[in-house]
Amino acid sequence: MTHKLAAIIREHGPDAVAFYLSGQLLTEDYYVFNKLAKGLLGTNNIDTNSRLYMSSAVSAYKLALGADGPPTCYDDLELAHTVLFAGSNMAYAHPVLFRRLEEARARNPDIRWIVIDPRRTDTAAMAENCIDP
Repeated sequence: MTHKLAAIIREHGPDAVAFYLSGQLLTEDYYVFNKLAKGLLGTNNIDTNSRLYMSSAVSAYKLALGADGPPTCYDDLELAHTVLFAGSNMAYAHPVLFRRLEEARARNPDIRWIVIDPRRTDTAAMAENCIDP
């Protein structure tokens, strides 16, 4: 693959290469990809799905909650007695937050997880109640 990538850059220039990253990476991961793209390969063509994903979240927050922002913070989620996952495989899609919820649950085994999702995900496998709509 490295030979093919080098050939593309040699033949078409560095802007023939682009990176489209997940919005769920850690800051350090974004840093490394930026160094790779800009520093090593010489392209500024780097984007994430965060921009597109979050623009729809902004609209949903405003419609549902009247403000552009989540209704809670991670610390509040860790203190919740019941966590409802609706259509989200948080174990896969939001692993950092999911690990925090797992740790909170390990400290307090009485925390209940309820999943509403037709899929049998990793998150659903760890919930007490799974509802298939």
